[in-house]
Amino acid sequence: LKYIRRIMEVDKTVTPFKIISLEDKIQVQIPVTGEGKSIKVNLQGTIDRLEKMQDKIRIIDYKTGAAKRSFSAIATLFDRDKPDNHAAMQTLFYACITMLKYPQYQTVSPCLYVVKELFADDFDPRLRLNRAPVDDYKAVAGEFENELNSLLAEIFLSDLPFDQTEDEKKCRICPYAGICHRD
Repeated sequence: LKYIRRIMEVDKTVTPFKIISLEDKIQVQIPVTGEGKSIKVNLQGTIDRLEKMQDKIRIIDYKTGAAKRSFSAIATLFDRDKPDNHAAMQTLFYACITMLKYPQYQTVSPCLYVVKELFADDFDPRLRLNRAPVDDYKAVAGEFENELNSLLAEIFLSDLPFDQTEDEKKCRICPYAGICHRD
């Protein structure tokens, strides 16, 4: 109840807005190119909250555990050895698929409501790239989508075999640990 009240207080500071959807499952198909080949890949995500505020759309992802809104570079989000920030990666991915699904939205602002940070007087849900707020996904879209294409091309178009992570600590929180069968 305490968190719900605080979310309402935070939301009140940015009114008016209209909630478009809650727990919206967005599915898109994107072209992936690499190694002289091209395919279409289905992507999907479930966005906690999508809202229209003035002339922009805000994507809000709620995080109850540890999560950071800041990241140092788009490329670090895709670095499997040292991922910079899973929460930012997920929220930018949601912005990407939202722009593909709803091209009529001119501005998409990716935001994180990190529960542990909600009570700070200066709470600001926007993602931050090198401390600068990401007000519009379009500012990072080109680089993000290039990195995403590279990753998907490696998975679907290359002859590289799947290999397990060298960092076995990641296996403890991996949702695929049950099917991976690390030896």
